[in-house]
Amino acid sequence: MLFNFGIQVYKVNGSGRAELAGFEANVRNADGSSPAETKYHKKIRTGEDAPGETSVVVVSGSYIPLNSGESVRDEIVVTKLFDLSRPGNYKVQVGKLDE
Repeated sequence: MLFNFGIQVYKVNGSGRAELAGFEANVRNADGSSPAETKYHKKIRTGEDAPGETSVVVVSGSYIPLNSGESVRDEIVVTKLFDLSRPGNYKVQVGKLDE
């Protein structure tokens, strides 16, 4: 049996901010270890600031209707989340966190 009904998808205002809408990137370098995360990534992942620092991450967005057969596109800027300054190959996997 097929169902034909829509859902609501949360979309953050602006481009390259899917990490704030429940998407997560997992990055590994050639030896399988994860590169250092940025202060921004730690803040959105844990809610904690670096020692001696105070920051605020402002998020605005809305739920958009998504009907059967439709899709939505978003993006994550991986260099905002991890320090990829070392040359080399990286494996990036992105997934949606359960709410």
